[in-house]
Amino acid sequence: MARVKSIALILLPLLLLGGCSALFDFNLFKALGLDKTAAPKASDYQGAGGLDKLADDLSSPAVIEALKNDPAAKAELEAFLQGLITGGVDTPEEQQAALLFADLELKTTSGEEFVNNIVTALMSSIDTSVKVVDLLKSIIPADVAGDKTKFTAMITGLLSANAMYFALGQSIDSDAGGDGVVDPGKSLPPGANVGDIAQKAGVAFLANAIVGKVDGVAAGGQTEAIEQMYYLLYDQINPGFTIDPDLTMPNPFSGSPGLNAVKALYSAAGIPLPE
Repeated sequence: MARVKSIALILLPLLLLGGCSALFDFNLFKALGLDKTAAPKASDYQGAGGLDKLADDLSSPAVIEALKNDPAAKAELEAFLQGLITGGVDTPEEQQAALLFADLELKTTSGEEFVNNIVTALMSSIDTSVKVVDLLKSIIPADVAGDKTKFTAMITGLLSANAMYFALGQSIDSDAGGDGVVDPGKSLPPGANVGDIAQKAGVAFLANAIVGKVDGVAAGGQTEAIEQMYYLLYDQINPGFTIDPDLTMPNPFSGSPGLNAVKALYSAAGIPLPE
């Protein structure tokens, strides 16, 4: 009740000074994460300015929570954004759609918190003597720990985001094979936070490399690799799995396939790749 009174005291002078119409042009409740809005639909973002509106909505905790609770609505948005990318990420609209797709995947699966944790813990230097399980235990978001469904969704989201960041990097470095240098006249969409994009791309790329290294041992594909990663974390080794608990970290920033697309994003941001 005290919280409601406090909000009312904030709203009253605004109503007196500006009137209702001006006030409700800005959704205070959504900005505070207090609204209980239904998950948005793809039709909400059709036409001019639609992607900008989606970008704004994906910054709302309430919208993200609604999408977490409505897999069908999230899948519809994924399909909508993928439908805007036709044969490659070549236009500003396609670049923006790729970025929004990656953000959608990270924000609805705790992947964004994973990104923040790993940037703090590791992204200036890759120590290949560190065990995969030890690194993951130190950075797994609290709401994912011990929850196999959430863990699987988070890693799968990171892999999906990695594919979009790869396409985005190629959109600004189109040289055959890629050289990691932004092509003349190429850039990310106006207003894009290039530092944020580069770091998220780097973490998604590293997550993809971890899954790849586990898969290289398990030889059962990504689904089994993610399952083995989960069992390693929570001491539930399946006798049918062949993964080594002492498996160490890969360093994908040292000549791995696909590196140049990520390197181009770091180059655009003016920051060095992890070593």
